[in-house]
Amino acid sequence: MKNNDDNRMDEIVRERLKYMLTGDEQVLWTGKTESYAKLKRNTIFIVVMLLIMGFLLYKVIESIIVFPVAAIIPAIPLLILLVIFKAFLSQRKYGYAITDRRLIIINERYENAIALVNVHDLQIEYGNKGTGTIIVRRMDNPYSKNESDKFDHFFIQGIAEPDEAFRILSEAVELAKKNSR
Repeated sequence: MKNNDDNRMDEIVRERLKYMLTGDEQVLWTGKTESYAKLKRNTIFIVVMLLIMGFLLYKVIESIIVFPVAAIIPAIPLLILLVIFKAFLSQRKYGYAITDRRLIIINERYENAIALVNVHDLQIEYGNKGTGTIIVRRMDNPYSKNESDKFDHFFIQGIAEPDEAFRILSEAVELAKKNSR
């Protein structure tokens, strides 16, 4: 059963692809981060964060009653946790497309495309409920002496049927590299 976020991401991917595809570029696969891929982790994280923040809020109130200046001690970690919690709750949903030339990553605000000829390495990691993440390493600056400047990592996160997407992406990368020679 799809929720509204899943339907909205499907719609965003379809609309953006209309404008992004060039010439005779063909879409080989589309997918998105599945909402259930992060459900268990999200629930555990939210419960733990709410318990910790509730305890810290209790300590702030207790400190205000006993010695107001001491309220700063639990208030600082509470504020830090609130910022982390807000960032966690505002995580974006992602949609993905593999074409015969590019890997396209789309979210509500922007899109990013990686030319398949620049893909250096692919790896797959499996998650829960049949989901997985494909790690894409792109060669950025092969001449850099700094190892961290040589590679960029992109993730196709929490997708259903990761083996199929991995196979399609691997074949597309091989074909793009072969045709670029």
